[in-house]
Amino acid sequence: MMEGPYTETFIGAREKCAGLYFLFRGRWHGDARTGSYPVTRYAIALVIVCIYSITTFRRIPVWKDDVTLWQTAAADFPTNYTAHFRAGEAYYQEKRWNEAEQSFVKARKLNPAAYGNSSHYLGLIYYQQKKLNEAEAEFTNELKMFPDNVDALYNIAIIKMDQDHWEASAPFLEMALKNADKGMKIKILNMIAVVYSRLERYSDAQEALSQARQLGPNNEETVKNLNYLNKLMPSQYQH
Repeated sequence: MMEGPYTETFIGAREKCAGLYFLFRGRWHGDARTGSYPVTRYAIALVIVCIYSITTFRRIPVWKDDVTLWQTAAADFPTNYTAHFRAGEAYYQEKRWNEAEQSFVKARKLNPAAYGNSSHYLGLIYYQQKKLNEAEAEFTNELKMFPDNVDALYNIAIIKMDQDHWEASAPFLEMALKNADKGMKIKILNMIAVVYSRLERYSDAQEALSQARQLGPNNEETVKNLNYLNKLMPSQYQH
């Protein structure tokens, strides 16, 4: 079942229907001795079913897409953290950066204990908007909650590379490498090789690509970087 504020609403409606059903069953059970079962109870039950059916069908357009669903949920439940966070995710998927930012900022205010989750998305949004300092600050916030988060460490490294801070990016890549899965390790090792080649640490770059090739012998990025490195580095570094 989809989680969120509407879940509670419809569960409540279902419980009310059930309660009314048993109420009618008890009060309008008819007379078994005479075989008399009043039509009234059926009419009332039908009216109730119709009311709840109409209410449900009126909500169906809200479900046509995630943005509409969570946008409506956030409007109906302005103090609900989940509604604003999910709205932010929906806006993010649609690349509606400003609206996504507003939703995540609101979610973080509603639930400061979960600030790391909102910081992750805010960092991605600011990066898309070329606000590199703001993006790095958000990923740093994310690391305060999740110190070993691979994505946050990698993203900070990428920001530093974009700013030509090659030396500063290397430690974040090395830290990210420790907890990365196989696919991510290959990606990080290739980035480490790029950093070290820019710093003219060719032996370290070679070592990083050698490790990447052991993990994924046919990885196209690794093969391409190896070929590039062999052309780039001085002959004394080549085996």
